[in-house]
Amino acid sequence: MAYFNHAFNKTFLATSIAGADVATSALTTGQFALVSEQGALGSWKSVLAAGAAPAVADLPKGTHGYLVQGSVYTKDTIGNNPGHGGYKESVKSKGINPRYITEMWKSSCSVASNATAKLCLAADCAPCGKTQFMRIDVKGSPALRFLNHNAYAIADSANICCIDGQEYLDAGLVIATMAEMAIGNGLMKSNLKYVAGDPLITPFVGEGDPDGAKTLSAIAAGGVGSGYALGTSLATVATSPSKGTGLTVQITAIAAAVATVGSLVGGTGYTAAVGVATSASPAGGTGATITTLTSGGAGTPVTTATLVAGGAGYSVGDVLTITGGGGNATVTVATIAATGAIKTVTVLDEGAGYAAADTVTVTQTGGSAGVLTVATVSEGAVEITLTTAAGVVTTEYYSIAQAVGKAASGNYVPSTDPNGTTKVSACVTFKGAYVDTEFGNCSFDTRDHYNAEPVEIIVSSLDETGNPCNDCGVASRTPGSMQQTQGERVIRELIMSERYRQSPYNQGNASSARIREIEMSDELLASVTRSSTYLGYYFKHSVPRFNNPSGVFDNDQYVYKIYVKCDDADLITAMNSFFETLSLWSADNFNPVPFDVDGIDAV
Repeated sequence: MAYFNHAFNKTFLATSIAGADVATSALTTGQFALVSEQGALGSWKSVLAAGAAPAVADLPKGTHGYLVQGSVYTKDTIGNNPGHGGYKESVKSKGINPRYITEMWKSSCSVASNATAKLCLAADCAPCGKTQFMRIDVKGSPALRFLNHNAYAIADSANICCIDGQEYLDAGLVIATMAEMAIGNGLMKSNLKYVAGDPLITPFVGEGDPDGAKTLSAIAAGGVGSGYALGTSLATVATSPSKGTGLTVQITAIAAAVATVGSLVGGTGYTAAVGVATSASPAGGTGATITTLTSGGAGTPVTTATLVAGGAGYSVGDVLTITGGGGNATVTVATIAATGAIKTVTVLDEGAGYAAADTVTVTQTGGSAGVLTVATVSEGAVEITLTTAAGVVTTEYYSIAQAVGKAASGNYVPSTDPNGTTKVSACVTFKGAYVDTEFGNCSFDTRDHYNAEPVEIIVSSLDETGNPCNDCGVASRTPGSMQQTQGERVIRELIMSERYRQSPYNQGNASSARIREIEMSDELLASVTRSSTYLGYYFKHSVPRFNNPSGVFDNDQYVYKIYVKCDDADLITAMNSFFETLSLWSADNFNPVPFDVDGIDAV
């Protein structure tokens, strides 16, 4: 007789964890528990509440335990036939001797992510009279299943004309034109300006959605944070669950006092005076006073303005009107002595990966608690960057339709001198957009394919001969990631476990839907959200065979898989504590088995 070294598997689906002293018959649907055969709380009752440490009184050494889950079925019999009953009975593991627990671990909540590919052109990459070319390759399981081969498409920037005297084409217009040829412009088919794109590429590749922080919420009169000053191209750090990065801003700050003034406008009708009051524009600052000197006697312009008192509430750039005379002499706040809250903010680079209502903190030496809220995010694949001669960089995002000038609003206006004083560079981002065919629970079949592998996208720049262009055009890509444990996998494992419990799943027949309704398989299907991501907890133990037909000592191994939804943070916390408790239980029985929180789902 042969014995196999693999473990027997059994699947549970937990929606909550029972407290102590709950009978197995009282467990609600999806309620999970460790039940003891004996203990202070009585036989066959739950002995461990979530987060509770094991107590020897509740779990005496040598006591067996059982992992138990409340049934997903709402009826105990089929068709009121008492001969086919017991469906509401709780789902139980084999008896677990804590001295024979061998391993405990969990998977991770890695959600699926789309692959992205990005192509960038510098300001001098598109001289007039030269056509740019771009190639997009699509690889991976989705393409092979759909086409029986990988796919590619080549797009170009032909039909873009220069005006007289123009030397370079706008990189934003060039790269958007190529993107439009490859994947379309994202407009409705009913739109007269609709462009479809390459039919072999469009099922797999879509317009990237960088989700840049387009606008930030208005700042209250009192500002936000403290310790800030005027700053350009300041970085931010996302403090919300968002994965946003790259947002940079320009700020002004509410200052505590004026340090120096400049940009004197002398006005008329003044006399030399000490400690002359001022009024600020825009309003906000108060208390700054000036000593004035004039070129002559009364009624002459101010020639020198010296700060006496700095006041409070000013920002760099505020204009101070000097009281007296003709009321038209002014100075401008050049620097401030102390810094304060953020007063205004302007988005310079929208970054990527943000969502509305995300919060970000502005980073500046001396500044703190400058938390701003993302009001709106950009939705477009074309990233256009303007760099001035002074080095000021601003980045804006446009949809493909906007970048080529075909959208209803917000269209980009190309530069006729993109490599001049202000240089225009641009990037376009593509994302994997393949959507697999999916059927509902009514016709669910365990043999149906479900896609787990993201499509792979490669974008590159070509010269006019079709060879890779190495001197212009920078390409990059980010591979997609697979979903760790899909609901599709969980439901199939549950169905398999139920089959071992003599609860069949009927499929493939004309009457299957009716039979599944009768046998309550529909309730099993409804217990799992097939599109969700699940976190798997794994518990492995053995049952020794001290005597077996082969005459060789052997063990039966069992692995119990307990799945919880990744979006149920409270249940995950409780389940982590539950497994730590199981670990303490095994240690109390002279079998220290740690709970491996970094384990990999390899079962």
